Amino acid sequence: VGATATGMTPHSRIFKVKGGKLIYGQADPAKVDADALVATLAAMDVEQALAHFKDSLKSLAVPVQTCKEMAALCSDGRSKTAHFKKKDAGQGWVVETWEPTWFCFDGQPFATRWAPFRAGSNA
Repeated sequence: VGATATGMTPHSRIFKVKGGKLIYGQADPAKVDADALVATLAAMDVEQALAHFKDSLKSLAVPVQTCKEMAALCSDGRSKTAHFKKKDAGQGWVVETWEPTWFCFDGQPFATRWAPFRAGSNA
């Protein structure tokens, strides 16, 4: 509940796995105890945890990725739904930001026109 919430239910939520990584999984409450599942997944890496959901629980699970990991995957411009782009606002500050792919016109995402400025530099 609140800022510490991990999901909709104890079985449909974000789970911590080995190495400080996270996965999102949807387990059937009739098949597994939530506390036991948390303990089991804590000893597994991401791939093992995903396989556990698929093979043992017959349920869905996906890795949770950080913004940095998403940027590494989506900086090549091939994805229309998740796209990072490097921009230079001058001032010696180069940033990599999300392109607003949630707006599409004629099947193409709307591109931002300029990079964000350094905080306070345009005051």
